[in-house]
Amino acid sequence: MDCELCKKPYPNYISINGQAIALIEIPKPRGHFIILEGLSKERTSSKGLHIISMMEKAVVRIGRGHDSDVRISDISVSRNHATLNLKNRFFYIEDQKSKFGTLVQVKRPVALDINDPLTF
Repeated sequence: MDCELCKKPYPNYISINGQAIALIEIPKPRGHFIILEGLSKERTSSKGLHIISMMEKAVVRIGRGHDSDVRISDISVSRNHATLNLKNRFFYIEDQKSKFGTLVQVKRPVALDINDPLTF
């Protein structure tokens, strides 16, 4: 989260009487879940977090449409943009032929096997 006046990011923790306290506590859902971060146009600051629990569903629809499980009200997001699938304890995101495609920001190296199809 950023300060709306100076645009500098807030710290994750603050110190009160020598004790580190989380500025925002995010409750951990039961079962399998994933956290998606929405980035702003500057790509350096976050627009928010989507905490998606897969406790009740194995497939979650992401898009701008009213029937989406995760609604993202941005004109660059299609009404039925992508699906998030949980298979064998792994998450898979699949583009649903959206106009601008689905991008994934990889933050650490990913080992690829030449014999397997490219999946992240």
